[in-house]
Amino acid sequence: MIERKSLLKIRSIHDILKFLPIVGILLYSYIIYKTGVRNIIKAFSGIKIIWLIPIPILIIAIVLLKGLKWKLILNHYKQDFSYKNACMTWCIGAFAGSLTPGQAGEAIKAIYVRKINPDKSLSECISTIFSDKVLEMFSLMTLVMISSVILVFRQGGSRIGLYVFILAFAMVISFYGMTDQKIYNLLKRLFRPITKLIIPNRYRQNINSSFERFFLGIWELKKEKRLLAYLWLMAIFTWFIVFAVSYFVAISLGLNISFLYMMIISPVITFFAILPISLSGLGTRDASAIFFFNQIGIMAESAVAWSIMVLVVSWCFSLFGWIVSLNPSFWLGLSIDKSS
Repeated sequence: MIERKSLLKIRSIHDILKFLPIVGILLYSYIIYKTGVRNIIKAFSGIKIIWLIPIPILIIAIVLLKGLKWKLILNHYKQDFSYKNACMTWCIGAFAGSLTPGQAGEAIKAIYVRKINPDKSLSECISTIFSDKVLEMFSLMTLVMISSVILVFRQGGSRIGLYVFILAFAMVISFYGMTDQKIYNLLKRLFRPITKLIIPNRYRQNINSSFERFFLGIWELKKEKRLLAYLWLMAIFTWFIVFAVSYFVAISLGLNISFLYMMIISPVITFFAILPISLSGLGTRDASAIFFFNQIGIMAESAVAWSIMVLVVSWCFSLFGWIVSLNPSFWLGLSIDKSS
């Protein structure tokens, strides 16, 4: 009886999370309706293709840097995976992440890592992806907080800047708490009575072991301060390249926006775009872009056109990850079947 109630609770939570992206879709539909499809199409009329030429080069640089960062984490975890495979598999993860709220689909990369490292558990392989994601979020939240402070002192941006700073700071504290061994042990003791109620006895030991293996690599990685600093700086630099892509999209549409202002607002727009209430930033990216672009006199239809272009660029890049996933034996030198 208890097991059945527990499963129902878990299923209800899953159902709530499953429907969260609808919020972003509804917001996106409302923005399109209020802005006007004709106005948005008109914003594309003056597009200058020449400014889109540097974007593929920047995307290649992003893939190489993100692949290198993950490869260094894999090395620390003593998981064998070539640099080429790390880059290719990262592309697969980017494709899967673009289809799921909060980019949760990136966890699919663990399947490919485990194929080459059969001695490692799936939780250990997922741990490398989680570590990479936490570092990415830490670096982004750093930039978000810096941008928020700057926005606080800008006319009309003080309130939103303050709110975003508080949210970003709360996320940093949360991520730190999630990866701290002492806090983990404390929470484990506090929630032990609850886990006994919701997790059947026959599964409890395996789940506990999986959690221990999952966090062990993270705790060991946190001790490597020099490596962490290097990975963090690499992530910061990669974010600036990502924001540069957004800038080239903006000037291709003829938007009157400075490179500096784009670097200031891009972390905050990205922050809203990755919220789990949206798929690929639909709605949340558009709403934040309209707000910040409006601060410098850019109309809503131009902001929405920019957001659509950023999404199209992202999807075009993700298509490569999809192509790699269709034939991993060719691209990665291994096969993935349904039983893996």
